[in-house]
Amino acid sequence: MWIIAKIKFKEICNFKKNLGNFIKNDLEFYEPHITYRQRSIKKTGYKTIKKFILSGYIFCKSESFKNKSTLSSLKFTKGLEYFLPGHLYNQNEINKFINYCKDHEDPLGNLKQSFFSNLNITKGIFVSGPFTNLIFEIINNNNFKKNIQVLCKNKKITINLNGGGIFLPV
Repeated sequence: MWIIAKIKFKEICNFKKNLGNFIKNDLEFYEPHITYRQRSIKKTGYKTIKKFILSGYIFCKSESFKNKSTLSSLKFTKGLEYFLPGHLYNQNEINKFINYCKDHEDPLGNLKQSFFSNLNITKGIFVSGPFTNLIFEIINNNNFKKNIQVLCKNKKITINLNGGGIFLPV
């Protein structure tokens, strides 16, 4: 059974360790993320950035979560802010989302740009490439097949989706 935890992002390692100490045998975590390269501040090279798309939320799976007393005793786990309510009734939706994410992962577990193709987005921000940190508006997405047309600073730009540039919805 999956639950969704809102965590203090700087304490993610403590949260995982403490939860693992309490639930010893069948615990699994899932954190969908993208990885991209960004020029370093000193402009001497590039650094690899790992960005979690759900910010401070993490999926946790264990059969122990069916027991309400287990969740009550985990309320004060270091690094945890709270568990999202309604996990018992939303297992199908949680499983669909996790499977959708896993279907759009590369062999290293990073989400590919195709993950965002089915989302109904109108604005985005570039996180890599020559237009890093620029916000754009999508003019024509061609169902996110090969390329999209965007409007960025009053300039119409066609972006090849296979070119390696990564953008996120805004």
